Amino acid sequence: MAAPIRSPRRSDRPAAPATAPFRKRRPYRSDQTVGAMVVAFVVAMLLGSQSLVNLAGQQPYGARRTVLLGMAKGLHSFSHALLLDQPAARLGELTGKEPPVKVDVEAVVQQQAAAPPTTASTIPLDINPATGKRYVTAEEPLRVLLAGDSMMRELGGALMDTADSALAQVTLDYRVSSGLSRPDYFDWPSRLATKLDELQPEAVVLMFGANDHQDVEIDGQILRADSPEWLAEYGRRVGLVMDLLHRGDVTVTWVALPPMRSATFSTAMASLSEVYRAEAADRPWVHVVDGGAGVSAPDGSFAAYLPGSDGAPVVLRQEDGIHYSTAGADRAAASVWADVVQRWGLDEAGSTTAAGG
Repeated sequence: MAAPIRSPRRSDRPAAPATAPFRKRRPYRSDQTVGAMVVAFVVAMLLGSQSLVNLAGQQPYGARRTVLLGMAKGLHSFSHALLLDQPAARLGELTGKEPPVKVDVEAVVQQQAAAPPTTASTIPLDINPATGKRYVTAEEPLRVLLAGDSMMRELGGALMDTADSALAQVTLDYRVSSGLSRPDYFDWPSRLATKLDELQPEAVVLMFGANDHQDVEIDGQILRADSPEWLAEYGRRVGLVMDLLHRGDVTVTWVALPPMRSATFSTAMASLSEVYRAEAADRPWVHVVDGGAGVSAPDGSFAAYLPGSDGAPVVLRQEDGIHYSTAGADRAAASVWADVVQRWGLDEAGSTTAAGG
């Protein structure tokens, strides 16, 4: 499991340099300008100019992004015309690196909704009457997909440790700095559509939001985070993902965000969690589970640490006041995995396996 992210301690950080006297900056010479252009072209050739366009496009919306994106696109056009981007393309082919797959998720959802439901007059013998789903056995373990942003890194590792490996085949797929607000950076709906076909998961656990409270662009219009228009669009995206996962007996456990150290950020995350609950309200295949269970103060606020079973304080969050610590992830995972266990009868299956039946 990946080690928790740690920020440098204050004592480890280099001391601030002494203030130097102000010196008037000399204008660039023409040879310096040419040198800078050469360096830019070399970077474009080695890294691929398209990567520079992607990097510029991932910046927060505003004048700076517009300028950077215009420069990057111009460089890409020039680089492509001179075939300078070909080495990076060839390297990608040799290493088997493929561009992300773009899926028309809305079309997929419409196709799924148009499919006629399957009904049966009696409960088949291979269906567990307690859950309405198939029996989970060691021979046919439950296929589980854990997906999300960097919050899923620690939580996903804890869930993999919590799950009974004899009854659950778990796949963890997380992307740092990703979410549902910026598909231009990482397109999670397309990624999930691909994973659904590839892995055929039966239980999906998702956690998003830590990077989502930012402006989005719709048809050239910037929607400011937390505005009514923004919340409506974010809710549409959340609902689309929920509907995408509505396949057969697939269950979705959507993890709501825990309280954060920053009061402002915590309020923003709470508003996103309300969106998840609202969208899940009329989608019975989706359960929203509190990601703050076991890691929040008694009043529900942020807690950096809480007493352990022996009374000693246990660190529950990382130094950034956002991500779980290893111990915090273990606590949060307990309630998250309990939802999967209850919906798929894993406690009963585990008892049967332990008994050798």
